[in-house]
This record gives sequence, structure tokens and C-alpha cells, in this order.
Amino acid sequence: MTKGIVRDQQLASLVAEEISLILCSASDSRLSELIVTRVDSGPGGKNFVVYVAPESDAQSFTSCDDVKAVLERARGFLRASLASAMNLKRAPELKLALDPLYILAARRFS
Repeated sequence: MTKGIVRDQQLASLVAEEISLILCSASDSRLSELIVTRVDSGPGGKNFVVYVAPESDAQSFTSCDDVKAVLERARGFLRASLASAMNLKRAPELKLALDPLYILAARRFS
């Protein structure tokens, strides 16, 4: 592996940990019902795709659209919180998405 790829993977791991902590401590109870399943890094650590899914006992969400709406409203908050928690030159762009496995399971059982 090249040094850049390893660094991007390490950053993705740190972003996953920080976003998980931010979600747990958020004042919006709906955010605290979400778990980070994985984070993919773009080249250079400037962009991250954060995949989340509701906890198995989450009661705030009735559909995938509910989760997507909460994620979209929280994107700025999560980015700002991440920027203050990590020592980076620039706050990375975040794309928040539902974990594809959760979407498949939700469709299967609905």
C-alpha cells in the first residue's frame, strides 16, 4: 500500500470514531439512535462518505426517508463538530448516507 492510501484509511477510521462520539452526545435524540457502520475516504482525506444505520431498537424512524431527512439536517452540525474535534487544516466535506445493507433489510421486511 502506498503511504497516501494508508493515511486516508487512518483518517477514515478517526472520522468514524469522532462521528460516533458526536452522534452519541448530540442533543437531538434521533441522532443518538444512529450508528456509524463505515466511512469511506476520498483522495487526500478531503471528502468522506459516512454510512449510518439506526440502532436495532430505534423508535424515531419509521422509514429510510426519515433517516435521510435527519441526516441532511444534521450535516452542517456534524461537519462543524468534526472540525472542532480533529486537528485538520480544513474541515472535510461529509456525505451522509444510509448503509446499503440497512436499506435492503428495510425493503425486505416492509
